[in-house]
Amino acid sequence: MKNLFTLLLAVAALSLNAQVTYYSEDFEAGVPAGWTADAAWQYGKTAALGSTYFALTGNTTNFMAVNDDKPGTGVSSVGSLTTGAIDLTAATGQFMLFFDSFWVNGDDSGNDETAHVEVSTDGGTTWNLFWDLTKTGKWGLVAKDCSAWAGQTIMLRFSYNDGNGWNFGWGIDNLRIGEVKFQKEATLKGYVGYPKAIIGKTLPAGKVVVFNNGAQAITDLSLSLVVNNGAPQTFTVSGLNIPFLESGIVELPASVTYIDGDQDVAVSITKVNGSADDLSDNDASGTITGVPAGVPGKKILVEEATGTWCTWCPRGAVALDRM
Repeated sequence: MKNLFTLLLAVAALSLNAQVTYYSEDFEAGVPAGWTADAAWQYGKTAALGSTYFALTGNTTNFMAVNDDKPGTGVSSVGSLTTGAIDLTAATGQFMLFFDSFWVNGDDSGNDETAHVEVSTDGGTTWNLFWDLTKTGKWGLVAKDCSAWAGQTIMLRFSYNDGNGWNFGWGIDNLRIGEVKFQKEATLKGYVGYPKAIIGKTLPAGKVVVFNNGAQAITDLSLSLVVNNGAPQTFTVSGLNIPFLESGIVELPASVTYIDGDQDVAVSITKVNGSADDLSDNDASGTITGVPAGVPGKKILVEEATGTWCTWCPRGAVALDRM
């Protein structure tokens, strides 16, 4: 749920958060000098690297990828892409590793495919796991705090393993190690309430989608809710955990009574973790509608079916919840 809008929204977040950059690589010239790529890792664009079930669409530039789907069943894709030395001796304060990632984490037929980022601080003699990627989705920006590397020269290794099955793969692009501009920056990306209800019905006020574009994880939010230009209702939602570059769905601890016709609903974030955040992009709105009750005694039957294999079927649960 918290990853709802991560992939599409995070693409724009890198430009908003770009500040001091210590290292960057966009793979436009192929495998960079000083890097090594095992046979499983290929360089190119979507048309050359994609396949039917691992299309790698959404990126128009050159990138690096492992495609385990393309060779077919029985062909194992295991291998690493290793950087040369990355000088971070001048790096100070808080900084992060950013890159665009295409990682569906499909685990087809129970075979566990893995995407690991490993780090070496001794020139490649020993390696330690830095990041076991668990995000699911297509091209989008991912980031992880790597401030512990300050003052050192490091190497990175991007390691893929298909789990001895016919799986999907991993694509990476636009690697950057650098500072983060915003510490606290919550963005409201949308409001969802029950669109329609019987006149006179009192229901929960709904939910908002909050995107975190600040390095500090969002743990609590103060919000304001206004219905039909009435008096604001204010409240604080605690116990959240929305990391950098991720989204969370936050339930509004309030209720709305439906009247005949449309009502405008406006929601604003007033504080993030106890104080104002860095940008004024904190508003979302929507409309809810009160409708007359149906024919007395008439009932409605709704049927939903799903399966563990079905990627899209959770939409049925969402539709039932909205009803």
